[in-house]
Amino acid sequence: MSLYGFGSIDELRLFETLITVSGLGPKTAMGMLSAMSADHVAMAIASGNVEILTTIPGIGKKTGRTTDSGIERQGCGVFDFCSGR
Repeated sequence: MSLYGFGSIDELRLFETLITVSGLGPKTAMGMLSAMSADHVAMAIASGNVEILTTIPGIGKKTGRTTDSGIERQGCGVFDFCSGR
């Protein structure tokens, strides 16, 4: 069992959204949220800006593209985490 802590409810909701993406686990999602704010991660994903995501340690182009397309495939936008979906 693992315990994760978040600075805000938005970070928690984005984390929950990220870990639903196939191939993206809790360790990678926490790394993303540790490297930049939840708003910056969400903006990078929403805009499809893989280059910003690849500046995060452990995130390559493949993972960046997978994150973006995985969230789109689920039929939800990355900003749904703000509405508590």
